[in-house]
Amino acid sequence: MPFTSPSRGDVHINAPLTNVSIAFFQQSTNFVASRVFPNIPVSKQSDAYFTYDRGAFNRDEMQERLPGTETAGGSYTIGKDTYYAKVRGIHKDIPDQVRANADSPIQLDREATEFVTHKGLINREVIWASNFFISGAPGDVWTFVLAGAGTRSGTVDPTDGGNNEIVYWNNAESTPIEDVRLMKRFVLESTGFQPNILTLGRATYDVVVDHPDIVGRLDRGQ
Repeated sequence: MPFTSPSRGDVHINAPLTNVSIAFFQQSTNFVASRVFPNIPVSKQSDAYFTYDRGAFNRDEMQERLPGTETAGGSYTIGKDTYYAKVRGIHKDIPDQVRANADSPIQLDREATEFVTHKGLINREVIWASNFFISGAPGDVWTFVLAGAGTRSGTVDPTDGGNNEIVYWNNAESTPIEDVRLMKRFVLESTGFQPNILTLGRATYDVVVDHPDIVGRLDRGQ
């Protein structure tokens, strides 16, 4: 059999690189559920917790007191609610034969851990978004319109005679800064607490950062 000059395929057998491995994982900053609603550790799967009447703590009930008379009395009620922590899970099988036969740089145990952890993050995000990041959620009292929101005057509470129309923020004539300030004031006056976290979908965020009002405030480093 005649000999021929060796080709590249004859002198080298392809082998996995040992210093690089490529995997596709979303960045942890993409997940917002735990930042909006922090985790609360519990020792039991189901239990009860106490609730307090928010209105009782925000009413002005102090009265003028005459000499020798008792001060006005105040009180609040304590309620009770319950929770049940559902167990959810996912696994990735790693047969012993496959683990023993894996070449470097494959690390099956580490990869499986990252895989199921990532699935857990995705599932928590989906559950949170489907329950809270939706139209019609509790406290959703404003309506977005294409144009013509008009001047918001009178009460800040749109459920009590105020104007509840807000122009879509992709309209250059809209006022996202004033709108957010209005919503913060509404929550503050309704609850006594000022919200400090704003959660936006990516499409909305991309529109807001390019809005003329936002750009105008950042322009030239002002």
